[in-house]
Amino acid sequence: MKIKFSFTDQNYQELVQRANFLGISRTAAILLHLYLYEEAFSDLSQDDLQVKLDVFEPDRNTLQVLVPDALVATYENHKTYFLSRSAYFTGFLNAVLTKTTGKWRTSALLLERTPTTVNLDEKIANQVEAFSQQTGLQFSVIATYYLAYAPLDVEGRPCEATEKVQFGVRLTDWAHIRLKERAYAMNQKPNQVLSIGFQDFLQKKIFPRGY
Repeated sequence: MKIKFSFTDQNYQELVQRANFLGISRTAAILLHLYLYEEAFSDLSQDDLQVKLDVFEPDRNTLQVLVPDALVATYENHKTYFLSRSAYFTGFLNAVLTKTTGKWRTSALLLERTPTTVNLDEKIANQVEAFSQQTGLQFSVIATYYLAYAPLDVEGRPCEATEKVQFGVRLTDWAHIRLKERAYAMNQKPNQVLSIGFQDFLQKKIFPRGY
């Protein structure tokens, strides 16, 4: 489903700089926020959802995003106050960006990502593919987000051993370093670290600065 999002200048820059730090697109950043904050901000007031845009802001700061129907469906019990779908999601994301400013890492420049390959258990790889279809989020986005925000004291957990599948992932330079550091600290292989990260991400256990 295509949804049009409009942002205030301040919130648009916040969104862009969050995306820049992770090395991802603005579209991926929007989908990431929709997935993460659906439950935490399910009871926004009508005032929270009101976005005051000046006459030029919609032209500068509007994006049309293809949001998977399965992700849209998670919002079906939200109070929309009879707003159109575009107006509701515009208000929702502007509210989220405003209320979480200062909690995310940001970058003025888009950080480049370089590819690598990991061997994921087939079960995890299948879960990743299903999750990507439901949310539009690729494994590279999930992995980079996990490496940025998961607390360092995450306990290592065994993953069910199944046949391995090669899986491509693109990470920023800092994320490559963080993956090696986390693997060493947890005494696990990088693919195990990312498998654990994906499982925690599915359960929405990881938020910037604990939000």
